[in-house]
Amino acid sequence: MRTSPAAGGRQHLWRLRDQPGKKALLAFSALFAIGLPTYAATGPASAGLTLPSIPQVTLKPATDLLSPALAPVTPAAGALTAPVRNVLTPQPTQGPVASAPSAPGAAPGLQAPTVAAAQAGTTPDVVVTWAYPTSGVQATGAIVELDRISGASPGRVAQIKCGSCTSITFRQLAFASTYVARVFATDAAGEGAPGTSAPVTPTTSCTVAACVGIDAASSRGPANHAAAGLLGSLSPQGRDPSDAKALGTSIFRSSPGAYANNTYDWTNYGVATAAGAQTIVMLDALWKVDHHDVAPTPWSNWPAYSQWMKSTVSSLLASGKPIDYWDVYNEPGGTNGYYGSAAYASQTPALLLQQFLVAYQAIKAVDPWAQVIGPDLEYWSDYPGQYGPGAHTFDMVTFLNFAAANNIKLGALTWHEIVDNLGPNPEENSLLPSTIDDHVSQARALVAARPSLGNPKIFVTEYGMPEIQKIPGWDVGYLSALTNAGVDEASRACWNGDCGKPDLDGLLSANGKSPLPAYYDRLVYASMSGKMVATTSTSDTVTVLGSYDPSSRTITGLVGRGASCAQSLQGGCPSAGPGSSPGSPVGVNITVTVPWNAGAVQIALTRVSGSLAMVPAGAPHQVFTGERITPDGPGKGSITISIPNFNDGDAYGLRISH
Repeated sequence: MRTSPAAGGRQHLWRLRDQPGKKALLAFSALFAIGLPTYAATGPASAGLTLPSIPQVTLKPATDLLSPALAPVTPAAGALTAPVRNVLTPQPTQGPVASAPSAPGAAPGLQAPTVAAAQAGTTPDVVVTWAYPTSGVQATGAIVELDRISGASPGRVAQIKCGSCTSITFRQLAFASTYVARVFATDAAGEGAPGTSAPVTPTTSCTVAACVGIDAASSRGPANHAAAGLLGSLSPQGRDPSDAKALGTSIFRSSPGAYANNTYDWTNYGVATAAGAQTIVMLDALWKVDHHDVAPTPWSNWPAYSQWMKSTVSSLLASGKPIDYWDVYNEPGGTNGYYGSAAYASQTPALLLQQFLVAYQAIKAVDPWAQVIGPDLEYWSDYPGQYGPGAHTFDMVTFLNFAAANNIKLGALTWHEIVDNLGPNPEENSLLPSTIDDHVSQARALVAARPSLGNPKIFVTEYGMPEIQKIPGWDVGYLSALTNAGVDEASRACWNGDCGKPDLDGLLSANGKSPLPAYYDRLVYASMSGKMVATTSTSDTVTVLGSYDPSSRTITGLVGRGASCAQSLQGGCPSAGPGSSPGSPVGVNITVTVPWNAGAVQIALTRVSGSLAMVPAGAPHQVFTGERITPDGPGKGSITISIPNFNDGDAYGLRISH
């Protein structure tokens, strides 16, 4: 949880004093009961439903619903590539780091890994996997290079350093270009000879800028609104109590207001639990408050810290309030304002790890069944010094090794997906939300390699960069990525004053009275019920998620487009991330596989405009229509919806019933 650099520092929760699916479905359905005209599709059933250009929120008349066929658009047009950085030579801001996987020089004995490269699903992305030889010197990391050898702009695409991972996805590539990957095994001495993949050429049959699919005949698990968590900004004021329910709030992470004699203000928690949300108590925020905002470092007096932890946990439990998870600290090692400059300078990874152990043992001494979560890293990191030698924090591999060695059984493994100033670098080649899927996969692999850790849940306790978080199209990107990754819980981050206001982490205006545009895509998300289903897209910037409820025979979908942050007013766009120039409208085809092979379906399509993402908005308009099912086999069919002018930043909610 941070403020953007332009806002001058961070916000801190220690200053705060202040059945979901069915309820949301009613609220979402209410959007369709505002007296809008009904639009009917004409033409053959196989033509699908085509929507016209909608420059604002005004709909075209029914006669314009079927627009002329679009000219084919080359999907590779305008494809972005990550800037090249030479990871073989230390960067001026990075310098040599102990255990870093790309120390310069040759490493005798390191053999070339076996490397494979393949197209990642229906996108132009390329996933590179590798395996190290089982004999000889063992690698501790890798340098992964991707080169474009044919197509537009041949040459180096990106280089990525990796610690524990054995798979990397390169994004923002182009169809019909050919790529080759090289992987250098590394250790502290340097790098070995590279292994090289066979060439791979991503292909597509899509003839517009993006083709997305929603397969209601598949299943990805229950529709549990795991990404509907909130951080801090929940209060009894304004619309918060009703909206917390309507939006299916799944978890609430904060700390109660603390007063003298171990008494607490649980008002915000009461709003969360009334909405059916689980709760996370942030203990480091209480440590700060209990020391009058001048907290001593725990390592200056371990016994005193341990006793404080036991006393505080005992008092919180004695309150009788439901506490599902205990969070030891937030963004350990970050410049989060818990300590003065001298105390901050004393932080080391070893001391922060010891702090977690002391807190864990104290909590368990009071309540052996307590679910302790952590480490709440500010960003995903898988080797020491990944973001520079001056970092005070540790990486996830170091933490998990420490946890396994000290018999720590986590309730959930946690970190944040909010970084906006690291950008495409040797560790990441994209700021797209879809990198969350990579990190979650790596986290699960790290846990599986350490059986003594058990099976902790995966929580992304803060997500959303400030420059794009409030733009509906980007918000759908986060919801899609978290759904695809299968996280157990995730909480929306709050920025630039949102944490201290009744605005649901920026989904409402500052006074908590008026919805911002992203509120409406969240309402669609909360209406998803039954099971989540498989989805596909041919574009990195057009994302999708969907659900199917067999009890109501209803398919619900969300499609969003995030190509730039031009609609943001949050301090400008990140230098290495989404551009500040809005993308031109593009054609998008949505194909929905339905679990029926005959008859007609009723379709309601809702456009959530992202053009004024920071301005309160009324309920969006919808298009209603019917469409014949195209049979695709026993018990299965399909329909197609075409949006010829899908604007950058927009999102569309889709409801299909049979």
